[in-house]
Amino acid sequence: MIIAQKKGKGYKYIGQVGTGVNEKAIDKVLKAKPAKSIFSPIPKVNRKSAFNKPIKKPKIVWIQPELWCEVKYLELDHFGVMRHPSFKGLLSK
Repeated sequence: MIIAQKKGKGYKYIGQVGTGVNEKAIDKVLKAKPAKSIFSPIPKVNRKSAFNKPIKKPKIVWIQPELWCEVKYLELDHFGVMRHPSFKGLLSK
């Protein structure tokens, strides 16, 4: 999941989380209202790194920012991205 944090009137990309995400959460996200990306510019989330292998032909489903999640992480790095995030659950706005 791609995670944003509310900042003023907009949203800031703070990373991705996969650890702890379950089928129930994925089903709820996929049932949410589709939307355009809330990011400008759209973050580059599918690039190769030491810890990430790019997905071939990824499909990103953007949703209205009406679902909130709880994510536990170690810290934000110098780019403002979460280190070692773990998904804890979905909340309704």
